Amino acid sequence: MLAFDTETHLIGPGEVAPAMVCLSLARGPTDYGLFAGGTFLHWNTPIPWKPTEYMEWFMSAAVVDLNGEEFLSEQFLSEDMLIGHNMPFDMGVIANHWPGLHKHIWEAYERDAVRDTGIRAQLRAIKLDHFKYDPAIRQKPSFSLDELSQIHLDRKLDKSSWRLRYKELEHIPVTAWPAGAVHYAVADAVTTLDVWEKLEEELPGGYPDEWLQNRAAWGLHLASAWGLETDQEAVAKLTEELKVVVERNDNRLKELGLMRENGVRNMQAIKDAVEEAFALLGEDPPLTKTGGISTDEDARERVKGLSEKVDAYHASLGNKKILNEFIPTLKPLVNPRFYPLVRSGRTSCRNPNLQQPPTKGGVRECFVPREGHVYIQADISRAEMCAIAQICYIRFGFSELGEMLKRGIDPHTMVAARLCHVSYETARVILTNPEHSRYIELVGARQLGKIANFGLWGGMGAEAFVGHCRRNG
Repeated sequence: MLAFDTETHLIGPGEVAPAMVCLSLARGPTDYGLFAGGTFLHWNTPIPWKPTEYMEWFMSAAVVDLNGEEFLSEQFLSEDMLIGHNMPFDMGVIANHWPGLHKHIWEAYERDAVRDTGIRAQLRAIKLDHFKYDPAIRQKPSFSLDELSQIHLDRKLDKSSWRLRYKELEHIPVTAWPAGAVHYAVADAVTTLDVWEKLEEELPGGYPDEWLQNRAAWGLHLASAWGLETDQEAVAKLTEELKVVVERNDNRLKELGLMRENGVRNMQAIKDAVEEAFALLGEDPPLTKTGGISTDEDARERVKGLSEKVDAYHASLGNKKILNEFIPTLKPLVNPRFYPLVRSGRTSCRNPNLQQPPTKGGVRECFVPREGHVYIQADISRAEMCAIAQICYIRFGFSELGEMLKRGIDPHTMVAARLCHVSYETARVILTNPEHSRYIELVGARQLGKIANFGLWGGMGAEAFVGHCRRNG
C-alpha cells in the first residue's frame, strides 16, 4: 500500500486543483517521505509527535534527487493499493501538476486500486447508523482526517500552523523548510496510512460497493473542477427582479404583523397564525422537537389556503432564499462542492446545490454553455425504474417491477390508477387526453406515483414521504 497527500496553493474560484507545492508518501511507520522541487526526503525511523523532536527528526532525513512524475507513474502502474484522504482532490492536483499521469490515474481507478479513508469511514458510519451522531465523539462526524485520527489512533493532528501557508515555501529548497512545515505534510500521509490500517483491521476488504463510491467521488470532483459558466448579465437582471419581489413580500408581511419594521420576522405571530389555521381544520398544530409550534414547510402546506397570513409567509420564503443563498454563488464560473455520500447512500451538492437547482425564478436560465459548446437535454425512458428492477434481479433473483416493465407497463401510471380507483388502461387513456374531466387528477396522481416509486425504494421514511406528497398537492 502507498498512502499519499498533497499540499498546495489555496483553493479558489476556478482553482479546484490548485498548484502543488509538495507530495508526501508513506508505505509504513519506517518508510515514508516528502517530495518537493525535485528533491525527496526519506525517513526509515518512526515519525515523532512532539514538536521539540521535529528538528532532529528533520535533519535525519536521507536526501535523494527524484523525478516525481516517473516515480508516481511506477506506483500507479504497480499492483499497490493507493490510499488517500479526500483522494479526488489529491488526484486532481497531481493530474494538473503532471499531465502525463492522466492516463495512469484513470487506469488506477479502473482497476479499483484507489481507496479513501474518508469514504471508508462514511460507509462505516452508515452501517453503524453514526452518520448523524457518532457516540465516540458525541456529535455529528465531519470525517476529517484529524477527527478519524483522534477516533482510531488517539492522535491529535496540527491543523492550524502550516495548512494554508505552503505557497510561501514554493520556491524554497525543501531542505531549507521549517521543520514544522515538513512534519505537517508528512504527518498527513503517515496518519492516512495508520487510519486505513485500523479501518482494515475492523473490516478487511471494506464494503461491497466501496470501489464504486471511489469512482463516483472522482467523477463528481472532476465535474466540480470543470464547473459551469454563468451569464453575469442574466444574474444581475435576476437579482434586481428578486429584490423587487422580496421587498413587496416583506411589505406584505409587515402589513400582516408577521415582520417587524427592522426586517426581522415576528415568529410568535407566525406561530399563532399556524395554530389558528390548524384550528380551522379541527386539529392541533404539529410541534417541533422542543415542543414549540412548527412553522416548517410541511405544516404550511397542510393549511394552504386556510390562512392569508400563513400563505403570505409561505410565499415570501422561496424568492428570499434564492436571493440570499443561491444568487451569491452564481459567480462567472461556478465550482459546486459534491459529496459522494450521505446517510441514504446518495450524493449531495452545495455552494450551490446543482443537483436540485430552483425550478422557478429564472435561476437555471443563468447557466450558459462555454463558447463553442451547447447544452443537450436527454432523458432515457424509465432509466431509474429499470436500474431498480435490475438490482432486484441481481440481489434477490426476481423483480415484480421488472416483470411489469417487460410488459410495457408504466409504474407511475399504475400507482396513479390505484390512487384514482380506475383500471390501468383507463388511466392511460385519460393521461393522453388533456380535455378529459379527470386529466388533471390523474396527472397529479402520477406525480405522486413518482414520489412513491423513487422515494420509498431509495430509503425515504414515512414522514418525509408524506411531506413530499403534501408539497405536490
